[in-house]
Amino acid sequence: MKPESPFVIHDLRRTVSTGMNALGVAPATVEAVLNHTSGSRNGVAGIYNRHAYHNEKRAALARWADHVIGLVEGQTGAKIVPMKWKRS
Repeated sequence: MKPESPFVIHDLRRTVSTGMNALGVAPATVEAVLNHTSGSRNGVAGIYNRHAYHNEKRAALARWADHVIGLVEGQTGAKIVPMKWKRS
């Protein structure tokens, strides 16, 4: 059996982005974690805003790690949706 759709690395990036936003992490920090240059770090704003977001990224990743550990250990009320598989 194999997954219905192929897994790509951007699936993890999308999951982290969605999850961090759901946890209340500021969008600019999520972009910094993902090394995106859109929104608050693009264009003129990106030229003038040279903040590296080190502390914010550290806190966001720690919060994400706690969330994932909670999911794995069953400590959150979140629903884990299994991947759909098709027979090959």
